[in-house]
Formats: sequence, C-alpha cells, structure tokens
Amino acid sequence: ANAPIENLLSYLVSNSATPIAEHRQRRLAELGKRLQKVEWILPDGVVDLAFHVYGLPRRTPTPDFSGYEHLIVSPFLSDAGVKHVAGGKKGRLTVVSRQDALNNLSEQAGLVDTAYVLSPNAGIPADDDEKSSGGSILNDLHAKIYAVERNRRSHVFIGSANATGN
Repeated sequence: ANAPIENLLSYLVSNSATPIAEHRQRRLAELGKRLQKVEWILPDGVVDLAFHVYGLPRRTPTPDFSGYEHLIVSPFLSDAGVKHVAGGKKGRLTVVSRQDALNNLSEQAGLVDTAYVLSPNAGIPADDDEKSSGGSILNDLHAKIYAVERNRRSHVFIGSANATGN
C-alpha cells in the first residue's frame, strides 16, 4: 500500500533540478524502503488508507471517484478535471473554488449542481514571526479535497492535484 510513496521519493531523487549528493540519495532510498513496512494507525471510523500519486511517468493512479454525492475543493478547474473527479457525474456535485475557475467551466456541460466561492476576505493573518520577516495574510484557496459518497460510506482524497485533468 505504501509503494506509491516510495515511487514518488525515487522519482524526485532522480529528477531533481539540483543534483543531490550521493549520501543523501542513499538515505532517501533507505527511507523509501523503510516506508514500505510502515503500518498506519487509522483514526476511529476510517477503514482504509491508500496513496495515489499523480504525475509519475508510466504510473497512472486509479482512485475510485464513483458515487452518488461528490464534493470538489480546488482552486483550479477544467471541464475534463471535474468530469474525472466527479466519476461520470452519477449524482450531485458540489464545488468550492475561486470565481475565475468556476467561470472557466462550460455551462453547457451541466457538471456542477452547487458552487461556492471562497470569499476573497477569508484569510489567515500572519503571526508575529511572519510579520517581522515581511509576511502577509495567507489567503486565496489552495486546498485540494475530493470527497465521494458511495454505499453509504464517505471516501476522502486529499493532496495537491487540482481538478484540471492535467
């Protein structure tokens, strides 16, 4: 179950824009091997954990987005990405995104049942350390969450993949 994490580490090491010292490459390879044996302790109510890594050559993740209730939280959207995550749109689809991303969706496709726009006023104020180093308020949507309900169970996917199909 942890193989996708090892594959990601391996790919990052071999495709780094900056060369990685040999001893660090060995340590990362060792970490990947150790991760293979990790047994995850799941929170109450969670019955399974799986890793789906997008963007690796010759490795296509196969998450199951089928279901009758879908939620997409993503700052960037495309018709193809929404169709992929909505699992063929066999149920209701709610989307939380930025207004410009929602404007890019084709109205004719009829993909989204309910849409919410994150308020531009929503933000997390910088703490004292961030303010002293010139930091500002953390704002704009960056989260990527996909939730699907099927067979009276919720399936939640979190990560860094936008709903763009790219």
